[in-house]
Amino acid sequence: MHFETVKPPNKHTKAMGELIRKAREEAGLSQEELAKKYIVEELLFLIWKMGRWK
Repeated sequence: MHFETVKPPNKHTKAMGELIRKAREEAGLSQEELAKKYIVEELLFLIWKMGRWK
């Protein structure tokens, strides 16, 4: 049987998470809203980038 060991987040990971949470809350976004916004922006960027490759 194989068990994966999970390392706890380091101080830099925790600090980045806190910065993201603070910015998200200041923007008035839920985690779901932020994820959807990020996905849409990434898709639009990829579509734009693909159009430049032609």
